[in-house]
Amino acid sequence: MAEAQTFELLKKKRKSFRTAVTKVVNELEVELWNSDLNVDRLSELVETLSIKFEPLTLVDQQLGPLFNPEQFDGEFEITEEYREKVLLWQFRAKKKINEYLKPRVTSPSFQTTLSQSQDEHFRNSDNIRIKVPKYYITRFYGDDASKWLTFWNSFETAVHNNESLNKVDKFNYLKAHLGGSALNTVEGFPISAKAYDEAVELLKNRFANPEILIQAHMNKILSLQPLKNSNDLRSFRKFVDNCNVQLRSLNSLGVSSANYGKILCPMLLKLIPSDLLLDYNKLQQNGSGSDIQQLLSFLTQSLTAREQTYSTNKSSFE
Repeated sequence: MAEAQTFELLKKKRKSFRTAVTKVVNELEVELWNSDLNVDRLSELVETLSIKFEPLTLVDQQLGPLFNPEQFDGEFEITEEYREKVLLWQFRAKKKINEYLKPRVTSPSFQTTLSQSQDEHFRNSDNIRIKVPKYYITRFYGDDASKWLTFWNSFETAVHNNESLNKVDKFNYLKAHLGGSALNTVEGFPISAKAYDEAVELLKNRFANPEILIQAHMNKILSLQPLKNSNDLRSFRKFVDNCNVQLRSLNSLGVSSANYGKILCPMLLKLIPSDLLLDYNKLQQNGSGSDIQQLLSFLTQSLTAREQTYSTNKSSFE
């Protein structure tokens, strides 16, 4: 109940902050269209916008983890629209102020520096329309270490290596995509560039430990449910996909299949139905049956053949 009240209170605060931000943006727009430009007033509005946008950012950050997955995407889009609007009008106002002050610059070297700064700012402004990003980043809760690689690979590509974002923004996005014990790990950090680096390092130390990840992926394979019927294509596909995901993750951690093939192969063979086991044994030349890649290749080919057969003649599977 308390959480629901907090949620509603934060939403009311956000509404008020958004109204305040929109009001300043509208005033900026009017001032920029004014033929009799008041640079002092424009500078005041830019500063006011920054001050009023800061609490809105904090409330958005607090609200993010409280939305369910169905709400999150829509809310994230709206939050990004407000952020882009603020960045855009800040850029336009600062550009106008710089243009007004430029004739007063007497030092050629300083004027060159200012021009270069404006050019760089303009190039950066092109990225304002880049939304982080349309990739779907699954929220990481920390309860299953095997999900860390999937989460971090997506987040690293979409946010961490995104040069159009500063580290403060990256930290906000990071916290918005964490939950549970993972979010608790980085709670208490101030929203700053230095804190972002420290938070990432802390998360990696806790969840990216190679030994813990290897054990987690091995356990995923060992806990696979037996495939009871090779003609149950949905279960067959799920079985093969789960195996491949865990093996790819192990390979990305630098673990060679030669190191665990002799252990996993016999275990996986016990999880497949007798018709598949018979076909696999017929293919073995040396009878070792310990090549995990060969086993997965066989299962994939068998599944593909059944899927093709099913699409041609469904009655054969009834």
